[in-house]
Amino acid sequence: NDDSVQEQRNVVIDVGKTFREHALRWMPQSGITSLDAVVLTHEHMDAMGGLDDLRGFQRFTYASNKSRKQPPKRKAIPIYLSSNCLANIQITFPYLAPKPSPLVTQKRDVSALVYHTVEHFQPFTAAGIQMIPLPVMHGEDMVCNGYAFTVPPSNNNNNNNNNKTMMDSLRDSFGFLAMGALSKVLASSVTYPIQLMKSRLQQRKQGIEICTMTGEIKVVKRQYSGIMDCASKIWKREGILGFFKGCLPNAIRVAPSAAITFVVYEV
Repeated sequence: NDDSVQEQRNVVIDVGKTFREHALRWMPQSGITSLDAVVLTHEHMDAMGGLDDLRGFQRFTYASNKSRKQPPKRKAIPIYLSSNCLANIQITFPYLAPKPSPLVTQKRDVSALVYHTVEHFQPFTAAGIQMIPLPVMHGEDMVCNGYAFTVPPSNNNNNNNNNKTMMDSLRDSFGFLAMGALSKVLASSVTYPIQLMKSRLQQRKQGIEICTMTGEIKVVKRQYSGIMDCASKIWKREGILGFFKGCLPNAIRVAPSAAITFVVYEV
């Protein structure tokens, strides 16, 4: 922060394997184009799988002597994490966290990251925000980092924008819910006549019936000889509405589950 201008800092906790798609979707709505720090909770892919995608959200630095026309360089993003998490990154992403070596390696277009290990209950500062790592159980046998922190008062001016974004997200969720239910109802309605004819063809097949009271044997013939015969008889006896008998209960049955599934996958 300068003496006269307070610069907004952006800190994100965990960058999982779907970080890029969610960042491209939600960050522009809040005017965020870059990140100043990343805090990791543990070494699973849902927390660190998107580290290489951070290259698209790094600030650029320019040479002080502009006459040289040097290309801008990415400003390294500080990563705060446990020592166990760093060890796993060195194995999973060796090109993002190379171990010290006297050998000269080829430069790649990857994220520029600087790692800072943290200890439980030892405060640290990430882009101006003080955090305290806390041990938290993750599953039955893994201890990960939870973080206690407060938002500085200078950032409270952004609360209105954040609330607006949350309301927009909630409104989008209702839209996805309705869209998912409607799409499933339409799809099931279009294919329902085929399902109806299939069930009728399976209801009564050719065979022999034996009466349990009299022991009389009766030969039962098929009601329909095939799908075309079934469609023809339904049309003649019941009309076009006969193909959609039971369609409404079926739509009521499939709509809720389809809507929930649609929201989960889209949001």
